[in-house]
Amino acid sequence: MFDDVLAIARNTARLMVQGWWRTTLPTALLVLTAMQLPVPVYQITAEHLPFAARLGVAAWSGAMALAAAMAVATLLVALQCGLGWREVPRAVLRLVRIWLTQCLWLVAPALLLSGVLGFAVVADQSLAAWVDGYVAERLAAGWQHWLHWQQPPHLELVAAIALYGLAAAIAANWLWPPLALLRLDDQVAATRRQARRMLQRIPHLEWVLLVGMVAAIVVALWVAPAVWGVLVMLIAWPALVVAALQRSRDAYWRGFSR
Repeated sequence: MFDDVLAIARNTARLMVQGWWRTTLPTALLVLTAMQLPVPVYQITAEHLPFAARLGVAAWSGAMALAAAMAVATLLVALQCGLGWREVPRAVLRLVRIWLTQCLWLVAPALLLSGVLGFAVVADQSLAAWVDGYVAERLAAGWQHWLHWQQPPHLELVAAIALYGLAAAIAANWLWPPLALLRLDDQVAATRRQARRMLQRIPHLEWVLLVGMVAAIVVALWVAPAVWGVLVMLIAWPALVVAALQRSRDAYWRGFSR
């Protein structure tokens, strides 16, 4: 029943190992760099927004940066899998369009997060002070807070992956970016609809993606060092969606030809 999921996991590992220098390591650097954005955004908006809105905007900026990192990493994996260099300009333009769409989708979960935090602050006034202390510690540490393995960008990673994953789950666009690169002659919107149909051809795939993401976030919230597991999941994400596309493409065309 889970043969396709296991095959996708094996292909993901293969892509990551084979592309260690070309895709895996650059993806790690992209994600860690993207996670530098929420803290300065939180600080800049301190004088203009209340706490809940400020944290929502910071989380939204982190999710946007994460979406951009995932788009670039997806392009790197596509190049590893055979995308021609002549097609790179078109591929970049398509990924930019998808990224802008994702940024709009991320507004809804960011507003939801702000609302939840607004109620939380009313119930516990110390929450804002705790977050302010966390931000001050990050600013004081500078870039060292992710160069040292003991201090990963904990809350930034958790918030960004939560918003990014929620938007991907609601829109069911897990396979959209790599499919848009595979079918460069199709309309971008058409590739999204096709990606949703292809996702349905692999039983349990979407639930495995969603449950795995939620589990990683919950564990990372309760056990701080487990946030590195979230980071590993993010590094594997572009290779995972490409491997899933490769697997579901065969299943899709088999079902489509019936």
